[in-house]
Amino acid sequence: MKHLIVAAFVACAPVAALSAPLTLDFTGTVDRVNDGSNVNLLSFGPYNVGDAVSGSIVLDVVAGVATGTSFSMTIDGNSFFDGGGIGVTVANNQADGSSAPERDYLLISDFSPTGPDVGGIDPARIQFAIGGTDTSVLSDTTFPTPTQIFSLFDADTIGGNLNFLSFADGSDVRFSLDTLLVDGRGPSQVPLPAALPMLLAGMGALRLIKRKQS
Repeated sequence: MKHLIVAAFVACAPVAALSAPLTLDFTGTVDRVNDGSNVNLLSFGPYNVGDAVSGSIVLDVVAGVATGTSFSMTIDGNSFFDGGGIGVTVANNQADGSSAPERDYLLISDFSPTGPDVGGIDPARIQFAIGGTDTSVLSDTTFPTPTQIFSLFDADTIGGNLNFLSFADGSDVRFSLDTLLVDGRGPSQVPLPAALPMLLAGMGALRLIKRKQS
């Protein structure tokens, strides 16, 4: 009987203590280009309103805290990569500024991306954000579950303002999101509970031990 208990415990024990990388893949469309004085432009260097955007972010999530490990983004065929200093912010029911409404959001920034300059002006920051004024999505500031991430995406009213590639002179290329995948899955593709494969493995181990004993 002790063998059975140990086998079931080992097979079904949670692995939450182990960090697992989480990948966010997104696509979008440039909807605004600003110069250093925040004046709207039709284009900045090779970047134009209507250009396609795609990106990928890899995070390590441990006990509800996320650390960025890579951030890449491509706009109009020009690619920008993590240069170090990826920041992850989870805001629950937070008001940014005295007149801003309270919001739930997820914001990921890379503060020193590498990539092509524009006329000698270096890239300064790439940023991804989802969320909005629906403050029922998050209950605290731990990193959101995939279901919460898709709820933030569905409720997104801030992405077009907070998704951007900025340059050292203050100019930026802002984009809205079109699609979002979490570990290759969309919102309609609900993964199996994490404990289910371990439970099945435990049941298989119990059967094997029982068969040997008989």
